Amino acid sequence: MNDKKPNVILIYPNQDYAAMAELHRAHRFPNINMRPRPMLNVGMLYIVAAIRDICNVQYIDNNIHKLSTADLVEYIEQQKPDIVGFGGTLTEWTQAKNIAIAIRESCPNTITAYGGPNASANPEKHVHYFDYVFRGWAEESFRQFILNYQQKKQLPNIDGVCFDPKFRHSGHVFIRHSATDIDVNQIRYPARNVVDLHSYKREQFPSVCKSPVDIVCASRGCPFSCKFCSSKSIWNQAYKMRDVYAVVEEVRMMQRLYGTKTVHFREDNLTANKTYLESICKGLEPLGIDWICQSRVNALDRDTIRMMKVTGCKVICCGFESANDETLAYIDKGFCFDDVVHTIDNLEREKMHYSGGFLVGVLNEGEEEIKRTLEFTRAVSQLNHSFVPRGAGRFVGWPTSETYKEIIDNGLVAYNWCDGEQLIPNTYKLIAKQVEDCMRRYW
Repeated sequence: MNDKKPNVILIYPNQDYAAMAELHRAHRFPNINMRPRPMLNVGMLYIVAAIRDICNVQYIDNNIHKLSTADLVEYIEQQKPDIVGFGGTLTEWTQAKNIAIAIRESCPNTITAYGGPNASANPEKHVHYFDYVFRGWAEESFRQFILNYQQKKQLPNIDGVCFDPKFRHSGHVFIRHSATDIDVNQIRYPARNVVDLHSYKREQFPSVCKSPVDIVCASRGCPFSCKFCSSKSIWNQAYKMRDVYAVVEEVRMMQRLYGTKTVHFREDNLTANKTYLESICKGLEPLGIDWICQSRVNALDRDTIRMMKVTGCKVICCGFESANDETLAYIDKGFCFDDVVHTIDNLEREKMHYSGGFLVGVLNEGEEEIKRTLEFTRAVSQLNHSFVPRGAGRFVGWPTSETYKEIIDNGLVAYNWCDGEQLIPNTYKLIAKQVEDCMRRYW
């Protein structure tokens, strides 16, 4: 057995300005933008916490440091790590990919790895740029990968690990199912002590939420199957809830060590399980902490909103999506426009602040559907407790959702950004330019 600990560098890449500028040139209403001061990414810090006892690990959050690709490559070449791991979303993919390509040439003995939701959604693409792609929740799989490396065991025979054999192996391409069979109560708290929290954005909805605002995750995954969402292809509809006591203790620790005043439960759907939500509310109430969460529209009856409010909830963020029943049915939301209206009425009556998103230009839509949603969002944005922005997001294809595949299969691609990281589509009724003309007129 080799007792020497491997040297690992983990990098959260920065957004690529040229790629983002290209997206903004391609259409008038991009739904992603540059982040001059991002919120903390706890996903990478979970990985740091999972492996730091078995390797020498450095973490570089390049959303904060904003080093150039050339500078990061030079640093990696100087350090000569055994493994370089990248995270990030589609907006950071370009820098991750470019670094990995350069390192493969200059440091052939350094293994490159890619993980996170973007990696999990489309591993068939990413295995051509990185030696290994980790699908799903990688705390256990990446830890086992490092242990196998240290012990010189076969590397790829681990759940969720995908690779293209032409780089380091012989045989066929291995694309494995996402690693979701984990005990979320065994996962260590994110390694927040390896970053300077003051470098991050720690305020949200400042008119109602006290700062600093920090992120905690009580659950993982999503049990629902919206047609446009990548979640199903990433997590296979797995939904796992942490023990309430552990969540409350983490919040208590955040108050003590970091002065946290508001917790943002930044996960797909805190309210998916009513019994669990009730327990979370009961646990949070004695702490006197403010909190924010995401919710499904039809989980918010007045009793639930009232319970959340009295235990510190200040803002609920909802995926409202559309003012058209046909669109809601088309994307398999599982609720109708009357539910949207009813939920907003419940929130207003209970004086609960809320935000949320709407989409226009869904594949089934024409001008009337776009107009109806934009007129509705304009009205909702003016309600007393609404943080809903005027306007709506431009519908796009997210890898590799059902609608992403439909866009490709039916020849609806108007613009392919960054080799499929995002597809801007025509609809069945309008070309992309007409969609954006409608958005401009009715915004």
